[in-house]
Amino acid sequence: DNFFTTIHDFCKGSMDVDTILFYFAGHGVEYLDENYLIPCDFTNENILTYDAPKLSQIYTEISNHYKNARKIFILDACRNIGNNDLCNILASKEDINIDSIRIGQTKPKRMDENTFIAFATAPGMTASDKGENGENGLYTECILEAISIYGMSIEGLFRLVREKVITRNGYEKIPWEHSSLTSYFSFDNIDTPSNLVDTITLPFDTLYSSEFSTDSTSVFLA
Repeated sequence: DNFFTTIHDFCKGSMDVDTILFYFAGHGVEYLDENYLIPCDFTNENILTYDAPKLSQIYTEISNHYKNARKIFILDACRNIGNNDLCNILASKEDINIDSIRIGQTKPKRMDENTFIAFATAPGMTASDKGENGENGLYTECILEAISIYGMSIEGLFRLVREKVITRNGYEKIPWEHSSLTSYFSFDNIDTPSNLVDTITLPFDTLYSSEFSTDSTSVFLA
């Protein structure tokens, strides 16, 4: 319920935004051409088609509210630990044929203009659950490394992420993106705030004295 409520509340915000970023890490399955995201508190008491958010549902709600915003979805949601148990639980709750549940993600049904959707791996494949540092999945770990490089476009960033994942894990895991972006975007391409917060008035003789040399550090704007 918290997942659905959070998305719904988020879509009540101001529509005057340039970019929307949605990031999810966890389990993800594909069932009947729908991408389901499995929340961390999902248990064997939950029902897949009722309790697990569909990517298409989230995307539609965000896109309908933030019509003019650039939409970026990053999904590290094809984990491979416990897949058999997960599929068995999901299938048993709704009398679903287990063969119809796929661990992985499929191409989204709807994708409007100016959207970028990144998956941890290609459709139908699983992704590594743990990276080398043990804190994040391999995909997220590689994103954190690549995003620190200044001036890289989002397309270049995720191309580098793909190279990093393949180098460490072989071609069994190939990060995948779908894009309809119509303008350049970089995660560090953000204007630095420069609002005047204070002014300092110095006497003329102090300003040009040796005590206030060009070697001094002085900040007037923040």
